[in-house]
Amino acid sequence: MRLKKDSLKARAESAKTRTKMNRAMSSIGEGESRRGFERMEEKVMQYEAEAETSEDLRAGSRSLDDELAALKKNSAVDNELAALKQKLGKE
Repeated sequence: MRLKKDSLKARAESAKTRTKMNRAMSSIGEGESRRGFERMEEKVMQYEAEAETSEDLRAGSRSLDDELAALKKNSAVDNELAALKQKLGKE
């Protein structure tokens, strides 16, 4: 959860910075400075994409034991189903 919070904070700061850059670039002509800012923005977007991908990979790398433990935690549904079956006389 903390990683998600930090990620959102970083994205918010990035968006604020891009807004400031866009405002500053609107007053700059079609020169070398503008191209430099565009390259910088592309680099930031690349870093954001890499960070998001690494988060997705981390979330998807749960072990089989973790998966089984998560399924066992959901046994309340199984217990309720068994109780309903018993109530209906199916077991």
